[in-house]
Amino acid sequence: MDKDVLLVHYLDHLINFELCVRCIEKGYPSVMIDGSALKLEENIALTKRVVEFAYSNEVLGIENFMLKLYDDIELVEHIMDIFIDYSTRITKELSKRNIDCFWLDDDMAFNNGFLIQPEFIKDLWIPRTNKMLEPLKEKNIPIYMHCCANITDLIPIAIDLGIKAIHPVQPNCNDIYVLKEKYGHKMSFVGNIDLAGVLSFGTPEEVMEDTRKHIDKLAPGGGYVVASSHSITDDVPPQNYIAMIETAQTYGKY
Repeated sequence: MDKDVLLVHYLDHLINFELCVRCIEKGYPSVMIDGSALKLEENIALTKRVVEFAYSNEVLGIENFMLKLYDDIELVEHIMDIFIDYSTRITKELSKRNIDCFWLDDDMAFNNGFLIQPEFIKDLWIPRTNKMLEPLKEKNIPIYMHCCANITDLIPIAIDLGIKAIHPVQPNCNDIYVLKEKYGHKMSFVGNIDLAGVLSFGTPEEVMEDTRKHIDKLAPGGGYVVASSHSITDDVPPQNYIAMIETAQTYGKY
């Protein structure tokens, strides 16, 4: 190739500890271990081993980060500024290229809401995220966001930041139909076909029925993309995944 292409990537669902170690040592900013094919005890042991190694290579780690929010907020801000300056360099470069959209991947909630207090979201996360996204918004590049768990309080913030779509709208802690009715004129929704439910444990017919229900209720007016509520894992029978795709292809036309 005759051009330098900036690459920022995280690895999803790695299958063994050694590969996780290699990727972390090579500088990947995020990895995810998938032990879903193992027995529960083996899965827990593998996940613990990866987490312990990853923590030893992190700047703070999640627990220390939470404590430093109260014990040393200046350090937290300093570290966040280092990362956001680097991320803004990336978005500036991306804004010069012919890209169709930008995907912001930033899990910041659990099933009950934000991982940290809303005032920290307001004071720490919003201004820095806005700085990072500004070069993309100046070029009218659509911005999509991934955030697992309960996104009810995040959606108004995401809209104000200029984010156009959000994923994956987990069904166990979000009512996508209520969210679409309230915010569908400003935000598109991607996902919500239940990985922990019908996709993994239902029949192909049940998957077709659920996917059709989503399309019938969410497609009017636009702003819905059929997708699973998380990455497809080994728990999902191939015929169920195919049923979701084929139903979307058959009925998901505006």
